[in-house]
Amino acid sequence: SKQILPATEAQRVIEENNKENDKILDLTQKLIIAYGVAAALEFLHSSNVLHRDLKPLNILVNSKFQPFVTDFDTSKEVNPSLSIHQSITATTQIIMAPEFFENPDTAKQTKEIDVYSYGITIYHLITGITPFEGIPALSVAGFVMAGKRPTIPDYTPDYWKDLIERCWDQNPTHRPSFTEIANTLESDKFNNDSIDQTL
Repeated sequence: SKQILPATEAQRVIEENNKENDKILDLTQKLIIAYGVAAALEFLHSSNVLHRDLKPLNILVNSKFQPFVTDFDTSKEVNPSLSIHQSITATTQIIMAPEFFENPDTAKQTKEIDVYSYGITIYHLITGITPFEGIPALSVAGFVMAGKRPTIPDYTPDYWKDLIERCWDQNPTHRPSFTEIANTLESDKFNNDSIDQTL
């Protein structure tokens, strides 16, 4: 597969991958990125810190496809005093969990909102499809609160589909922790014959 420049936004890597016949990303690179992001969020959450704006634009990828989570403008310790207005205007609507739209004061203090954003982010990474494409930005909140999610295409491996759906579950308590996500990504289900173990 092709190489990328160091410190390239994951958003750009996904967009370039969609344009190329000789793909930049295969399942190995996608797994490296997804696992690295999960490990970074596992570390943040173990320190009782939330990111709250996890999306491909805030993930830099180096030439070995190792990700670096960036943009901690909305990141705060649990129980922050950050105003809701600042949180909403600084955070992209498409990665917001349904409970954030319904009760932002409570939701902004929960680790599950990062897990939801991770689900949306890996949906974009794995499928190459922009989440909620074609839906007006102002309609996303109602769409998400009604339990609707982007359609996962048939070409998506079942194990990725299952993880994405668990991460963006409507019920925050049903979402896995980042420790569970990292352990899942280390399992044989993900580290299968399609993965280049030499990278």
